[in-house]
Amino acid sequence: MSDETRNKLISALRQFRHSNDNTGSITRPEQGFVFAYDRDETEGLVASLEKKLEQAEARCAELEQDAKNAASSIIRTVNSRRKTILIKQAEAIEDWLRGDAEMGGLDEYANRLRQQAHEIESGDNNE
Repeated sequence: MSDETRNKLISALRQFRHSNDNTGSITRPEQGFVFAYDRDETEGLVASLEKKLEQAEARCAELEQDAKNAASSIIRTVNSRRKTILIKQAEAIEDWLRGDAEMGGLDEYANRLRQQAHEIESGDNNE
């Protein structure tokens, strides 16, 4: 409980004698005192706290929506970058398959395999 709330409750506190205590002492009645809270002040405090709670809940809902929007934006960005990477990879594979000189090409790879096979064959014939 905050100090402000505690102070407001304390200011709403009332002290009464028991209704059936008719002893003469005002400061020391036989049946002691009864403590109660002023209804109007207490209800006003509760209404104020309820309003603050509603405002906090509304702010939480706004922040939740902001977080969802931010997450969606991040996901879109990541997906866009993944798409770009996948396209670049596909283009690189296509270049390699077409036999681009920079990539070595599938033709070049096949030629190297043939060369290796020929070298193996030549080696077998020499033995």
